[in-house]
Amino acid sequence: MPSHLITKLLTLIPVISLTACSGLGNFNQSQLKVISQIVSKDGQYTALIVVSDGGATTSFDYKVLLRNSDSKLPLSRESVIFRSYSDPTPEKIRFTARNTIEIRCDNDSVFTVSFDERTLSPDRKLKFYRGKPWE
Repeated sequence: MPSHLITKLLTLIPVISLTACSGLGNFNQSQLKVISQIVSKDGQYTALIVVSDGGATTSFDYKVLLRNSDSKLPLSRESVIFRSYSDPTPEKIRFTARNTIEIRCDNDSVFTVSFDERTLSPDRKLKFYRGKPWE
């Protein structure tokens, strides 16, 4: 294989790795809009409510993302702790404990999600499609 092709392939590996590791893999990040963002009291975690155009089938795609804010890590970890197509719409988020987030939605529903502090994995999956639970 010619050396210029090997060089091009090697330069693409970090880009492919970052895309694959990102929790936003299905989102076009340029179309993401941050609705709300909070940082835990100790500064360890950041939670965000983001929205993007859902495409041809739904009008909006909402996510609550959890990120490790530790700048010492080469790549911050990220986890999707809530996802909704159209309804319910997350409006407010807050940390109720070091590893627990409360999500308040427009339909007066309130969800509490705890997460593993090392992996950021949530204790349950909150996914909705037009107001109904979705797997």
